[in-house]
Amino acid sequence: MTSAAQPFSIWTWKLFSFPVFLGGLLVAAAFLNLCLRLDHVAGLSAGHWHATFVEGDTYWHIAVGEEILKTHHWPTTNAFSFTAPDSEWMAYEWLGEVVMTEASHCGGPRALMALLTALVSTIIILVYYAANLASSNPKCAFAATALMFPLLGSCFSLRPQLLGYIFLLISLIFLERFRQGRQSHLWALPVVFALWVNTHGTFALGLVAVAIYGLAGVKSFRLGLLEGKAWLPRQSRHLGAVLLLCAAALLVNPYGLQLLRYEWGITKQAVNMTYFEEWQHLAFKEYFGVWFLVVLLAFAAGTVILRRAQNVQAVALILMGVCLACCHQRFVVFCAIVLAPALAGVLAQVFPAYEPEKNRPWLNILLICLLAAGTIVFFPTSDRLQRLIDRNQPRRAVDYLRAHPVPGPMFNDDFWGGYLIWAFDGQRKVFIDGRSDAYEPSGVLADYIKIIQAGDESLPLLNRYGVRSCLVERKGALCALLERQPGSLRVYEDDLCVLLVLANQGTAIGGI
Repeated sequence: MTSAAQPFSIWTWKLFSFPVFLGGLLVAAAFLNLCLRLDHVAGLSAGHWHATFVEGDTYWHIAVGEEILKTHHWPTTNAFSFTAPDSEWMAYEWLGEVVMTEASHCGGPRALMALLTALVSTIIILVYYAANLASSNPKCAFAATALMFPLLGSCFSLRPQLLGYIFLLISLIFLERFRQGRQSHLWALPVVFALWVNTHGTFALGLVAVAIYGLAGVKSFRLGLLEGKAWLPRQSRHLGAVLLLCAAALLVNPYGLQLLRYEWGITKQAVNMTYFEEWQHLAFKEYFGVWFLVVLLAFAAGTVILRRAQNVQAVALILMGVCLACCHQRFVVFCAIVLAPALAGVLAQVFPAYEPEKNRPWLNILLICLLAAGTIVFFPTSDRLQRLIDRNQPRRAVDYLRAHPVPGPMFNDDFWGGYLIWAFDGQRKVFIDGRSDAYEPSGVLADYIKIIQAGDESLPLLNRYGVRSCLVERKGALCALLERQPGSLRVYEDDLCVLLVLANQGTAIGGI
């Protein structure tokens, strides 16, 4: 072999090794998962509750990003709403919102789908890498990552939180590499946190993870299957300095300390935490709740049966993930992220190790190219993606509103508020949107919930806010209630929504 051919052979062997192929297979599986979800929604009747690759929040995120890019100003009040225009609101996910906005500008729905695919693929690859780092067995890492798909899939819609999970995985990987003796990467963590704090509130989980790794190395011990290894003095100093720098990096944001205060305040909003599903207790009757129990019990049983010793920091993170997920089901993703590496370590006790000498790089090249070609060929078209969006979002109603003068203020479903903000470039104020943290302090969120329930308080509350028209779900109880009111006029309808003009404020709704 010539000297020129030898480096090429080494490069080919590394780039197209069997572990890399397994990573490509996981990415293809993630793309298939996204496509199957699109097919599933396409077969359902129109309804705003069907999540596709985007959701209601996606559009207000894009609208906020557009506003920041246009004005170079970070908002401090809820300027998109007529019900709570002076309520405090901070764009604490602004960096992710700008990324989403740029993608939307580049290619509309197809670019948004491409961004989602890229973010989801990055998460899957990082979970796989973390699992391989913990087990030193790519086959077991592949299996552990694949087992987490039902849990990770709960976040597979385009929101800035995907970037938050990426930063979380990067931090956990850096910490684990540090524990294994590779220390140089840890100095990059403050940079990660400086980006993270401008992207999503999950940075708090990262800070806790750094603290857990630090405390886990205070003293060496062995207690049954739980073990800890003490840090060397220089390692303790290194980790302590990095933790302080990470904490300081949180102030690198447009709002300074006020952003941290604001995000902490969100966790104390009782109505927000009670009403929205993602903040509720884990639903063990749902498939992801059942699967959560299955993988958790499999890990526990495997640890005990195989007598697999577990590092104290891994167990602490898993226990934290389980507690958070049981209290708020949105943390199922965090639990899957910290559980996958430990589960891969258990599986490595059963399955044989990877044998590099059996690698077939040219076969891997062929298979990886086939996977890439399949992704390109079957990537959904813009027209198909737009049709799916129209099944959830009131695009046709927006076209009608642009062409016909309809009196305002207008009541709207919170799921559609973000789309209305984006579609009208923030010029038509909404009743409410997905930024629930901006509406609870003023009482608007609580009032919205009472209105949408179509009870005795619905009509008086609509009068209180001076509502003249309503964009509501066609099959909803509120639509039926409003249509029974004297003077109510249906001016537009489609298979998703109905636009009603109510009686003039001089003529009371419902005789009030």
